[in-house]
Amino acid sequence: LSSFRFGRSKYVIFNREVKLDRTIGNYFDKYKDEIILRAISTKAPGYLRGRVYENYQRGTWLVNDSQKNKLKLIKNEEVLIFNTFLINTGNESKNARIDILPAKKYINEVLFLPGNTNTIDISAGSLTINTAGTVFPEEWDMKTGYTVYMPDIENYSVYQNPVDPNASLLFVPYDLNRKLDEFIDTIMKNRASNKFYNDIQLVKCIESYLLSYFKYEILENPVEKGKEPIISFFERQTGHCELFASATVMLLRRCG
Repeated sequence: LSSFRFGRSKYVIFNREVKLDRTIGNYFDKYKDEIILRAISTKAPGYLRGRVYENYQRGTWLVNDSQKNKLKLIKNEEVLIFNTFLINTGNESKNARIDILPAKKYINEVLFLPGNTNTIDISAGSLTINTAGTVFPEEWDMKTGYTVYMPDIENYSVYQNPVDPNASLLFVPYDLNRKLDEFIDTIMKNRASNKFYNDIQLVKCIESYLLSYFKYEILENPVEKGKEPIISFFERQTGHCELFASATVMLLRRCG
């Protein structure tokens, strides 16, 4: 949650940047039981995607919301309280449904969705979607929540229309290269084979190494003062989820 205040003391959920070196303090202990949204479905809804942060520089992740397209709207003549919007996923099956109800005290600038969502019922004038699959509501009555449909509920469903990787999606800051190369060499030395036959093997190898040798912990000061956050994470081998995710992304980008 961002400390940025909006309107009547409402908080923005996942705003436009993430600073890896921010001081956390006792924030998580104070708000660990806070409910920011409820999801109602026949089984656990799995991972819900929010914003996608693509651009990294000097310890800060930024979003790229420049390219947006409007989702196809189907007017409901018989039901006037919501509109239906379609996401072209190649699979129009609506076997599964999730009702999502955001807490009133928070501002949602984006919708939280499974990656395989193909239909959204919502009291909004329009929805737009960017190249990363982030959906933005306009003229939305947030009190009513929204309903999403998909072929099936999966634990980790990915966005169905990814763009081809471009320079920005593979960019690694120059000051990270040496440390990343050292870390990749260390991972390879711990493997029985130095070959990866596909990208999934590479991802699994990095995941396994981090889980084996690094510790998940929410520290008041997650990054050593004055250090690049990802380099600090490699050296301390301790950190929170954003540091694990950032290190993994940079390792994968460095591997091409």
